[in-house]
Amino acid sequence: MQQIPVTILTGYLGSGKTTLLNFILTQYHGHKIAVIENEFGEIGVDQDIVIQADEEIFEMNNGCVCCSVRGDLVRILQGLLLRKNRFDRVIVETTGVADPAPVIQTFLAEPSLKASFRLDGVITLVDAAHISEQLGRSPEVKRQISFSDRVVLTKTDLLSDAQLAHVESLVQQLNPRVEMLRAQRGNVDLSKILEIHMHQESGIAKSLSFVGQSRPRFSLKAHKDEEVAEHEEGVSAVCVEVQTGLAHRMMLEFWINLFTSERGKDIYRLKGIVALQDERERFIIQGVHSMVDFSFGKPWEESEARKSVLVVIGKNLDQKLIEETFRQCFR
Repeated sequence: MQQIPVTILTGYLGSGKTTLLNFILTQYHGHKIAVIENEFGEIGVDQDIVIQADEEIFEMNNGCVCCSVRGDLVRILQGLLLRKNRFDRVIVETTGVADPAPVIQTFLAEPSLKASFRLDGVITLVDAAHISEQLGRSPEVKRQISFSDRVVLTKTDLLSDAQLAHVESLVQQLNPRVEMLRAQRGNVDLSKILEIHMHQESGIAKSLSFVGQSRPRFSLKAHKDEEVAEHEEGVSAVCVEVQTGLAHRMMLEFWINLFTSERGKDIYRLKGIVALQDERERFIIQGVHSMVDFSFGKPWEESEARKSVLVVIGKNLDQKLIEETFRQCFR
């Protein structure tokens, strides 16, 4: 049975999630979409704001989908399977104050969902006009950007090109080389945010392709007349590339499980493609906090260099320790 792709739409309060959702629901993209919306509180309002299109809205009103109602998310997705002929895509819109990690973990770990649904991508909306201020006061913004597979910058018409370039540098410090799109009133190229396969091998490989290249330097220096708030200490990305040698699977899994069990709360995203001893296929690693999923991808070509890559995004990461201990898994 073909898996139903799921897009997680996240972003801080006022970033334009509902506007983008309206844009998606009114475009002739050929998809039948089920939308799972979530309101913080007992009375839902988004269903009255979202344009009533052909798609059905599933609204949960008893709390945040990213924490207390995780069970409700599973129940609703299971209910969709009973009417799956009506839908070929699901969009989960989280509340603006939500950490998207539990939603991502649901699709990595819930056995009843993995056979029927696949996580396609995490789309984070960033209010370009207010991001500097938000980064200083709201840790949720940092986590939403760190977990993202695509970042959509909104309210871009309010800023100059130089100011937008500065905003992009702030985003890239939290999630290096994440692809960014500039939107005005929710208008964005849907092919860049739907069916992007960022949690399948092809998307993971693309997101890791920058490792080993020279990385641009960014400045936190404010533009004229712009005040930049203090940023959360220690949020960074560690990128490790192993050009030679093959990993011992048992050692690698032991190291990853030890690392994530000890530092899980500080690990926002972990992803990698590794060449293993005695295995022809690529070994795919995906993790959120202490939850990690392992799978095999396509075989390595005979003439292909078996390069292994690991990226960890999180807080207070020791780059030297991570790189040294990861390399010890290789022979």
